[in-house]
Amino acid sequence: MAAEVAVGRDGRRTTVTFTGTLRSANSGDTDVIRPYSWYRHEFSVDDSAVIGLKLAFRPRAGYEDQDTAVFAAHTLTVGGVTAWTAAGGDGPAGAAATPKFADRIWQSRGHRGLAAGGFGLTTAGGTLRFVPVSGADKLQNAFLLDGGGGNLTLFLAPYDLQAVKVPPLWFESEWRLEL
Repeated sequence: MAAEVAVGRDGRRTTVTFTGTLRSANSGDTDVIRPYSWYRHEFSVDDSAVIGLKLAFRPRAGYEDQDTAVFAAHTLTVGGVTAWTAAGGDGPAGAAATPKFADRIWQSRGHRGLAAGGFGLTTAGGTLRFVPVSGADKLQNAFLLDGGGGNLTLFLAPYDLQAVKVPPLWFESEWRLEL
C-alpha cells in the first residue's frame, strides 16, 4: 500500500501530509512489514522561507513488555553538501563534507543531546538549517551520515538500537527547515 496523501489549506498556509506503513529496506511498495508500523510526515508552507515539518512514528505492538533494541529513523538526504554543522548539548561542531564514505560523522547521543541550533548543511545554494521545535529530546539519537561525494543524510531516530520498552504509541517531533 502506497502512502496516503492529504492536502489542506488554512489561510496562507498549505499542509501536505503523507501517512503510510514501513516496508523492508529497498523494497519499494512491495514488502510491507507486518504487523504494521506507521509513519506520518507533515510539511507546512506559507509565504515565508521556512518549511514546517512534523514527523511521527508508531511502532507495531509486541515490544511493549520487554526491553528491545529497535532501529527506526526519519531520514533526509541532501546532495552537494560542502560542510555541515551540528549543535550538541556540549557545544557546536562542524566540518567539511568528505569525498569518501565516512559513516556516522556526528551523533547527538555522544554530545549530550541535540541543542536548539540543530543541524546545518551547506551547499552552493546556501545553508539548509534543520532546527528542532519539539520532541527532539525524546529521540534516542539524531545523527549525520556522510555518504561521500557531498551526499549527507540526516537521521532522526526515535529508536537507535538502545534496548527499551517500545509501546505502540505515536512518537512525534516537530522541526523547521530554513534556508
